[in-house]
Amino acid sequence: MNKAYVRSETDSAESKSAKGEEGFNSSLISVDKNLLEKSRSQWQFGDWDSLSQLDCDALRQHPDKANIALLVAAGKLQIGKVSEARDLLILARDWGCDKRLIVKIVAAGVYNSLGRAYLLTKNNDKSVKSFESSLTIGMPYVDIKLATKARMSKQSLLLGEAANWSFIAGTDLDGSIVEPEIIEHWREQAIEISRYKALFSYLVRKDFLSSASRGGSHSGGMDSPLGNSENYYIKSGYKSRDSYFHYDDMQEEDKWQLEVYLHAYSIMKKNGFTKAVDFGCGSGFKLINYLGEFETIGYELIDNVVKLREKYPERRWEESVFSENLIIDADVIVCSDVIEHLVDPNELLRFFLNQKFHYIIFSTPDRNIVRGFEDCGPPKNSAHVREWSYIEFRRYISDWFDIVDHRVTNIEQGTQMVVCKHK
Repeated sequence: MNKAYVRSETDSAESKSAKGEEGFNSSLISVDKNLLEKSRSQWQFGDWDSLSQLDCDALRQHPDKANIALLVAAGKLQIGKVSEARDLLILARDWGCDKRLIVKIVAAGVYNSLGRAYLLTKNNDKSVKSFESSLTIGMPYVDIKLATKARMSKQSLLLGEAANWSFIAGTDLDGSIVEPEIIEHWREQAIEISRYKALFSYLVRKDFLSSASRGGSHSGGMDSPLGNSENYYIKSGYKSRDSYFHYDDMQEEDKWQLEVYLHAYSIMKKNGFTKAVDFGCGSGFKLINYLGEFETIGYELIDNVVKLREKYPERRWEESVFSENLIIDADVIVCSDVIEHLVDPNELLRFFLNQKFHYIIFSTPDRNIVRGFEDCGPPKNSAHVREWSYIEFRRYISDWFDIVDHRVTNIEQGTQMVVCKHK
């Protein structure tokens, strides 16, 4: 358990020396010597407005400035001040905040936003689970059940102030829909915040990405040099499987790759697109629930297609085959966690070269996150043939398409996503 900001070693020793430094408001320490604890409490209970109003410029000599800045950034993310939050996150990093802690706090913020979205739909079970996840990730040492009740109560109050909660509470809900513009607002916020779950990736990887592009290894020795195109740019010595093993995911919902579909939704809405394709759609749950307002086609193995047509007869489902006779014409194609299952992934990418789309989104596990930097395969998941590191996957996909975005969308699950266009 990481308690980087729980009991800071600087709590007492540095505060004495900090008081006398030039340009520092010495009253800050004497009046707010418990400022870090107050910030933790505000974060724990979800008092985002109070937390975000703290002036971090006045903290430059505070011994706990890095961790306080991180919590203030979390507050700003929750009230939609994304630009200010980004600057504070970078400031917290520069002030020495533990990078793993940054990831945990911003990831916890995503779960809080999802919890609020579920509150709006009166899905209390998922709301409770989301708030529990937020607190467990961000402050695992607190009484989670008690803190969850307090967080949920506070967020309900905030929603009432911001979105006419009394009206929503009295609305006859049809299971999951209430005031589409309100749901869209919170969904968009969740998407915005989820981008910062990849902050660790940006902070740690940006140096070795530029180094890798020059043909060398990145600083810190956290990854091995790239392989060549024959082994899909995976490092030398890595062992892939040589056969396909089918994983039946027809019972899955949105436990995995949720952020990928939320991002696809964001692209569709922002560009006014109307048609989405999910290649390797599994149970179809995410396609229907997150992209269902658009025209959709789900591609799957033939046995699954039969089941999907029975379950969702009003939607279009087709067999996924790498055939030159199959032509896809869509605004956005999602191919989420498919490529790692294929013995020859080149077949998949070659197939997509002949398809029509504005954007195609691939996702796959980042091997370094899910298995560690020393892993040499084969993957722990028996259904995976191989797994790429961040720089390996970027290099591999860039041979085929122009990458317009590459990020880790879920640090806990190790999901990396690339958004591409035709070259």
